[in-house]
Amino acid sequence: MGVDKPAKIGTLWFIPAPPRWPLDEAGLIIELSPGPYVDEDAGTELWRALVAVRAWSAAGLDERKELFTTRWKRQDTGSASTGELAGALATFERMRAEPDRISTEEVAAACRAVAVWAQEHALLQTAIHFAEAGASADQESAALANLAARVCRRAGERARAEIWHDRAIGLARTTQNVRAYIEAHRGLGRLHIASGRFDLARPHLERAARTARRKGLKKQAGRAYHELLGLSALRGRFPRAVDYARRAFRALPVHNARTPALAYDLAFLMVRMGQYGPALQLLSQVIPKITAPDELVVVLGTLARAAGGANWPNRFEDAAARVVEMSRRFPLTGAGALCGCAEGARLLGDWNRARGYAESALEMGREAGADLAVEVAETLLREIAQQKPGVQPMSPVDPQAQVLRNLAVVAAQRLVRWRGPTWRRRGPPDAPEEE
Repeated sequence: MGVDKPAKIGTLWFIPAPPRWPLDEAGLIIELSPGPYVDEDAGTELWRALVAVRAWSAAGLDERKELFTTRWKRQDTGSASTGELAGALATFERMRAEPDRISTEEVAAACRAVAVWAQEHALLQTAIHFAEAGASADQESAALANLAARVCRRAGERARAEIWHDRAIGLARTTQNVRAYIEAHRGLGRLHIASGRFDLARPHLERAARTARRKGLKKQAGRAYHELLGLSALRGRFPRAVDYARRAFRALPVHNARTPALAYDLAFLMVRMGQYGPALQLLSQVIPKITAPDELVVVLGTLARAAGGANWPNRFEDAAARVVEMSRRFPLTGAGALCGCAEGARLLGDWNRARGYAESALEMGREAGADLAVEVAETLLREIAQQKPGVQPMSPVDPQAQVLRNLAVVAAQRLVRWRGPTWRRRGPPDAPEEE
């Protein structure tokens, strides 16, 4: 593959064992209870399917024929959630009927479909269980190991995510899957960023970009540049962040699934540099494109910060109110969004509210294990106690301001043209989701 070699055991690449099945299933049971996205029929079918897949994966090939002794007749009432999952549920039903004849790839693909659906509806425990079930069913798939890592990371299960990404790297080397290798390093970079371990994140992201560039994988290189943009913005390495933003926009197509996320990260960089007005305009275009509520709360927090810097109190109030309401449901990302509200209140000169938002962010971040948000909130509280002002607006004649405005125009044009995350999706069924 032309990549740096890891330690070997004999003549084989070292592949870490997958983590044990999640022991705490309370969160899964709550998610599969009747609610906005799951009705009673779908919840029951998904639970039965998960139990069956685990048993099927653990059984030997010669044991599967007699594995299920009772007939499993799926109850389909035509509800919305069972309709969305009809293909996957049909596969699980056939697995029960013909456990010795169904292929590993079919079972794994059905698990992957449920995990992706669950992610899109912020059912993160359901996503973890089915992504890990798929990766355990097809234990040679680096792409499925990466999927398991991503959903674990998004749910705050960072130790499990690291194991799955490390496993994906070993599997990718064994199977010569360059794309999965790049995705695993990019995922580890994101994982370390979420934990505030910036020095550990950068080598993984640079390796992902370097490997993609060497292999001529322009889109994969663009995704790595996107992550390096976010990392550099967080670290305050602004010239480097602007350079990575340029590279990402050059390398990624308009209809890349993460186009809204790239536009958001550019807006975040602009906020960090004091370009509040243009950032506010760009964020207003990003919000309608974000469908995942746990991601939307992050965007709203940055919008509140931009509105404070642009001295738009009404926009700040609207965004901050939504953040407070949504952060209760999504504390892992909501803690960071509350930090954005604290920054916005500070820029408006409302020190009491700034302190209140920062204190809420600190408490929520500690409870949710949002390490980076905790660190930011602690810094904010020290600065608020000293009434240290936030980043002042950048001069419009600053050379960097013009570069950022030009990039914002490109991002806004792409958002107008963007047709959604699944438009013209290419690749095999086990291809990694764009993230």
